[in-house]
Amino acid sequence: MPPRTAVALGDDTVYELSVRNTGARTGDVVVTCFVTAEKQAEVAQPPSKQLFEFDRVEELAAGRSASLAFTLSSEGRALVTGGGRRAVVPGQFRVVCSAGGIV
Repeated sequence: MPPRTAVALGDDTVYELSVRNTGARTGDVVVTCFVTAEKQAEVAQPPSKQLFEFDRVEELAAGRSASLAFTLSSEGRALVTGGGRRAVVPGQFRVVCSAGGIV
C-alpha cells in the first residue's frame, strides 16, 4: 500500500508512474486515474469513484516503458453536496491508476 500523504484542501497532488509493454508487439495503452472519498463527513453518499484524469500512450514498442504524470487538483476531489453545490471537503481519499491492456 502506498504511503498516506496529507494534502491541504486547495493543493494539487501529482502522481508519477510508468507503464511497460510486456507483450511481443507494439501497441497503445490507456491509463485511467480515479479518486474515491473514503472518509469524509460532508456528503452522505459520495460516488464510489470519480475519474480525474486519463492518458493514452500510442505506439508503445514491445519491451519499452513510458513515464506519465497525473495531477489531482482540489476540484478533482470535489463532491456534490445534497444541496447540489460542488464542495472540496476534508477527508481521506484513495487514488487508483490502472492501465488497460495493450491494443
